Amino acid sequence: MNPWGAIIAALIAGFIVFIGMVIAKENKISEFRQEWIKELRGNIAKLFRLYGMLRKDSGLTPDERTEKFNELNEIIATIGLHLNHGNPSVNEQKLLESISKLNLHVEIGEASLPSLFDSLTENSHLVLKEEWERVKRGEPNYHRIKDFLFLVFVFCTSLLLISLVVFSMIKCGILSATLLS
Repeated sequence: MNPWGAIIAALIAGFIVFIGMVIAKENKISEFRQEWIKELRGNIAKLFRLYGMLRKDSGLTPDERTEKFNELNEIIATIGLHLNHGNPSVNEQKLLESISKLNLHVEIGEASLPSLFDSLTENSHLVLKEEWERVKRGEPNYHRIKDFLFLVFVFCTSLLLISLVVFSMIKCGILSATLLS
């Protein structure tokens, strides 16, 4: 018996399983990114709510204000931990700057708060859009595997077509006369 058929079938099956694992992993990473976006969006919404509660005219008691400021600091820390600390994007840096500026002015109750809220909103949208675009694009490994598989498909299809042409030429007798001479 010829073992090459079984060996080739096992290699093909192993290759298909490997590709399936890579695609599943990349899909899971995209799911985690979507969850990250959802959590960041929720934390930014909480940040807006807390800033609204901490205005001078909110009527909170000093103890309630202290509690809300502690909650605010926790949300700011959570947002900071969601962002790339080692190599933040320009949009992430702008978001952190917006939070810092707003944090400095919220207790004073300045008239510039609406523009600071607008800046925070805009920079939040930029970070969320940037991350959403990354999710839509997909993971780089997924694209590499997809491109590789396309090349393998093109190569195998070309090889098959060439084999069919040669086989047809041999069957018709066109190529056998040339090979015998």
